[in-house]
Amino acid sequence: MSARESRAKSKTDEALEQGKEELHAALEELETTLANAAPDDTGTVRLDEEAHLLVPPLSAEDVPAEAS
Repeated sequence: MSARESRAKSKTDEALEQGKEELHAALEELETTLANAAPDDTGTVRLDEEAHLLVPPLSAEDVPAEAS
């Protein structure tokens, strides 16, 4: 491997590591946000009592009557 290829691989490895760290930080923040959402806050994405992800419809979204 040439010196140039070695530097390129090093930069790639650093970028991948940074991306992994950012992903883990974002996931930790998401878990905290979901865990702290109040169960009666129906407009918020949250976890229910059984740790299922609840994603409510958008307020501007038309919900068919049979889905209510």
